[in-house]
Amino acid sequence: MQVIINSLEELDKFAANIAQKLEAGMAVCLRGDLGAGKTTLSRSLIRHITKNHNLEITSPTFNLVHLYNAPRFKIWHFDLYRLKKAEEVYELGIEDAFNELAIIEWPEIIENILPSNKIDILIEIGENENSRKITMIN
Repeated sequence: MQVIINSLEELDKFAANIAQKLEAGMAVCLRGDLGAGKTTLSRSLIRHITKNHNLEITSPTFNLVHLYNAPRFKIWHFDLYRLKKAEEVYELGIEDAFNELAIIEWPEIIENILPSNKIDILIEIGENENSRKITMIN
């Protein structure tokens, strides 16, 4: 499935639709270049899942992982951009995250340990700076 997003409002509606389908034991793998919108989509997903649209959500680029409580499960938000070796992810609690909901930016380094119950989303910059082409790979 492919969709073109032309505004933050459209991205938020897309996130709301995806959020309804997420459950414990799943991983959402967000792929795309720097600045494509992985963290923005993560933020929207987390706010919809927690039902808290004012929740402050920052990028886990430096901490590598942030944890959020949702009504039905915990959300583990990973940014693996700075990891050098896949083994480092175990120190971050990835095994626990796979029992809850894992939202993973830059998942490529742990491709071989991702759960089968996952959604892959590729975000590409569109024809103008505000548009994005989003492809759900599975």
